[in-house]
Amino acid sequence: MRYHLLSLGVLVLFSTGFLPVTTAAGSYDDAYRFLADAGAIDSSNSSNAPEVISRAELLRVLLDARPDTRARVENARIRLSKLPLFLDVEPSEWYAPYAQAAFTGLVTTGFPDRTLRPNEPVPVEEGITLLMRAFRERTVYIESDTEWFAPFVRAALAKNVVARPRSVMLGQLLTRGQFYDMVYRMSVVERDHLVAFIDHRPPAPVYSPGIAIAAAATQQVQPSAPVDARQYASAQNFAISIPSLGIKDLAVIHPQDAQTSDGLLAPLQHGVGHLFSYPGRGGKIMVYGHSSGYSWDVSKYTKIFRQVNRLRPGDAVYVTYNGTLYVYSVTGQQTISPKDATPFTGQGEELILYTCWPPNSIKQRLIIRASPVETVAVR
Repeated sequence: MRYHLLSLGVLVLFSTGFLPVTTAAGSYDDAYRFLADAGAIDSSNSSNAPEVISRAELLRVLLDARPDTRARVENARIRLSKLPLFLDVEPSEWYAPYAQAAFTGLVTTGFPDRTLRPNEPVPVEEGITLLMRAFRERTVYIESDTEWFAPFVRAALAKNVVARPRSVMLGQLLTRGQFYDMVYRMSVVERDHLVAFIDHRPPAPVYSPGIAIAAAATQQVQPSAPVDARQYASAQNFAISIPSLGIKDLAVIHPQDAQTSDGLLAPLQHGVGHLFSYPGRGGKIMVYGHSSGYSWDVSKYTKIFRQVNRLRPGDAVYVTYNGTLYVYSVTGQQTISPKDATPFTGQGEELILYTCWPPNSIKQRLIIRASPVETVAVR
């Protein structure tokens, strides 16, 4: 499966970069404060920024962020249609007024089968489209547009609504933090009568190249040649390679006994361990390894994850599983308590590298989050 990079001036076929699930720490603070002041979100929930946002949640935030659309929601709440506009939205559901207001406000007409699919996550391009419609942003189709969302993406790029667009992929699931930031930026543009949002944060480096597939604006960007992912394929059934750390063809081993400490540690004598979902199955995949070990332990794997904190958004991670090469790209990192299992819940496939942190300590855990960008059959 391939995804498309949302870049400055072009939509490109993604090769080795990635859509960040989170940006630098604190980068969503302004968005959270703005939307909390508007009554659209609870500011105390800022820790949920990396979580994917459902369609119902997205509509609630989007419509509550503006006085005119918020009034439309209240009107819909009072005069809720007895005949559902969407077959999967019951009038008793909390999101029913938002669904009706979005429909009457021409923000969304749902899917061709008359469903809204309110609990499903939202791809980036759909979130941008709903945003631009809610703000009544003028869009123009041009002859080179090959995708329905191209005019909306182009308008969002022109307004600088998408933070660090060279790192954002179309087709990936939108997170709360990302969408909140888009709503905040568009709100500021409208409020201050700006041509485009002015971002005072330093630009993030662009880590990865792509191949142009469809113009999204008049300005064109010349991409570099893509990296051939096949060079990182393994003959093993389950293996991982992280080129930026010099890790190649490292065995990934599911423990025979995942219920005891000894059972969980056993795979680490021969590589790194694995828990939860598997590549290509849409869930959370934990790959865990040592960051340090006892002085008498001379195994070459005792410090295999000692430098995973050096990984940066956009760095590629290659996982071979059952004859298929899965390419992931780093989205961010965070430290959590040893008992915190929340990163392994929620929707959407995600690779999570997991190790004790800091080195020579078991006080915390460091997790590196990455998401799928490509799959390649290798046998």
